[in-house]
Amino acid sequence: MKLHNLGKELNSVFASAILMEISYYLIGSIVSLYGISGIMFYQVNIFRFSFCLLCLFSSAQHILHLYFTCKCGQDLEDQRQRSRLALKRFYRRHGIELSRDDGRDYDDLLDHLQESKIIAPYSLFSLGHSCFVEALATGITYLIVLMQFKVSESA
Repeated sequence: MKLHNLGKELNSVFASAILMEISYYLIGSIVSLYGISGIMFYQVNIFRFSFCLLCLFSSAQHILHLYFTCKCGQDLEDQRQRSRLALKRFYRRHGIELSRDDGRDYDDLLDHLQESKIIAPYSLFSLGHSCFVEALATGITYLIVLMQFKVSESA
């Protein structure tokens, strides 16, 4: 069925763009927050304070872009689950009897809607809320490591 291949086609067409977008926003937020950490070791003046604000707003913008990208993937996933349940309810409510071949196609479609992920670039991750949390945790961990190196260099 053509519907079965839709998820694969979406992933093959948009995988590199989504992966680059997620990486760009994650790295951008880390660099912006690291810029703030570099200022913390110096005496504050108006230039450094304005630079900190700029880095903070830039980091917030990158994190929001990352969140909304992941939210779009989660919304697609939620809609897929709702479609699966609506299809099952429709056939059950109307008592539609399927031929043997149609029944197999129907079961295959339900299995596909249950198991596959809509957006999963290169099958590395599935775009959703868990992707956002994992990316944020990775970014914070990397930022902590960078700041520890900065502290050890200044000591």
